[in-house]
Amino acid sequence: MQIKKLMIFLLLFAVIPLSAQDRGVGINWNGMEIIDGLTIDVDNDCITIEPKKHSRYRGQQVEITDDFRIFVNRKEIQLNKEEKKIAEDYYMMTQEIYTQAKKIGMDGARIGVKGAGLGLKALGRVIRLLSPDYDADDLERDMERDAGSIEEEAEKLEDRADKIEDMAEDLEDLHMHMRKEIRPLKRLQWF
Repeated sequence: MQIKKLMIFLLLFAVIPLSAQDRGVGINWNGMEIIDGLTIDVDNDCITIEPKKHSRYRGQQVEITDDFRIFVNRKEIQLNKEEKKIAEDYYMMTQEIYTQAKKIGMDGARIGVKGAGLGLKALGRVIRLLSPDYDADDLERDMERDAGSIEEEAEKLEDRADKIEDMAEDLEDLHMHMRKEIRPLKRLQWF
């Protein structure tokens, strides 16, 4: 019964973020691991790329500013016109992935809350099963009708997430290109 799987997914999707908020835990959008072995922190004016915390290169970093300058371990490196364009593309693509991921997270939480409401409706309907006028077929019909719009929204959200995954693959390709073309980055073994 596919409706049961959808209900469980939506309830978990709603309960996990809500329980985190109840404990005062903030959702951290930074520290994305788009590229294996690296974390990327996105700020309004800077992108910071670092090796994972347990790496032997811990403490090293590459920063790309909103004016497309690159700093390696807080020292600016000089870029020619082509290198600056690569830094711009990297900065803009990373910002776009971050923005889209944040929107998907918010929309996912909204869908999760709707799913929790659907779960509460289902509980009320289960009690109605005690009535001779309402049976399991009625329950399934009502639940499928109610879940239809939520399932449609979740599918659209999944399509958007697939697009972000494609963007992340493009960013990984751009990362390798940037590493190859910008000599000081090529020398960083962790980058």
